[in-house]
Amino acid sequence: MKQRRSFEERGNTLVFLLVVLAFALLAVGAYSILRDRTIEFLPAPEQSATTTPNIPLVPTPYQGIVVTTPLANGTTTMPIAIKGSVHGSDWAGFEGQTGSVVLLDSADKQLAGPVPLTATTDWMQPDVDFSATIGDSKLAKTLIGKTVTLRFRSESPRGEEFQKTFDLLVVVVQ
Repeated sequence: MKQRRSFEERGNTLVFLLVVLAFALLAVGAYSILRDRTIEFLPAPEQSATTTPNIPLVPTPYQGIVVTTPLANGTTTMPIAIKGSVHGSDWAGFEGQTGSVVLLDSADKQLAGPVPLTATTDWMQPDVDFSATIGDSKLAKTLIGKTVTLRFRSESPRGEEFQKTFDLLVVVVQ
């Protein structure tokens, strides 16, 4: 004799089937929306020692770090005043600083630094603001009109293999 399933068992089965149907509809909808989208990458700009690439001057977010001053591919004076913030575990604050920065010429020769990115907000929070100053007026005389690189390096209590780097190009002006 066939035993009838209770209303509760049939209800649970129905809920399960509705959940599976909802996920299937969601997947089909997401696919239909996203299938025609393409990801466009900007071509690498051509660099020279005296020109700035034609890239919008906006704060530059990169893997948890945002540099608000100076702006990427913008102009700056010496000494370079740096401001920004870090967000997340890769660029978290550690012992009152959020990393360091060095100044490099176009041949990757270190001109100044490393200088610590000093936390200006509570470094024990996930989001930390920082500031730093690098370079001097003596160095400025040799760099006016040239593109230099600010290389940022994260501080990681887990060790050097977990450190992140980020390069920001700027042109030194008088």
